[in-house]
Amino acid sequence: MRRAAPALLFALAAALLPACGIDATLLQPDCASEDPDTLVLMAQAVPTAELVPCLGGLPAGWEFGTLDVRQDRVQLVLNSDRGGDHALTVELRGACHPGEAKRVPSDEAGAKRFERVRRLRPYSGVRYYQFRGGCVIYDFELESERSSALLNEASIMVNFVSRDDLRERVIEQSDGVITDAP
Repeated sequence: MRRAAPALLFALAAALLPACGIDATLLQPDCASEDPDTLVLMAQAVPTAELVPCLGGLPAGWEFGTLDVRQDRVQLVLNSDRGGDHALTVELRGACHPGEAKRVPSDEAGAKRFERVRRLRPYSGVRYYQFRGGCVIYDFELESERSSALLNEASIMVNFVSRDDLRERVIEQSDGVITDAP
């Protein structure tokens, strides 16, 4: 029995380990999700941010890559069949400094928008959204000569959810048990 015990433990561990793995698709920050756990985690990582980036839907050819949530920073990577792997990296921070980026009209309520083009062909550039308590940075590295469609798609697929909206979702989801949400 003593000799069989290590083998049994190993077999049990091997069977259970896959259940401990994380399926990255579960971590996709979906704006309309009825289960806002990922968005709440993101909001808690940058507790000053009034807005949290999320995906409103992925256009054809785009796919969710990774989500990295750390204290004071969240990073979301999106891949494109036309723009390449890591075509768009979206980062949430407590603050950012657009530097020489030019201010342009914003397409997001409550946020100032800045743009800086590093290279036109293939397109490489940075977009900043500044708002109360935070900043979202879009870092584009597009491997396509026709980047305008990809830039437009990014503007449509990446949205923002307010901290107040998240708070209401958590309270509703918990039937009022949780009242002090992000």
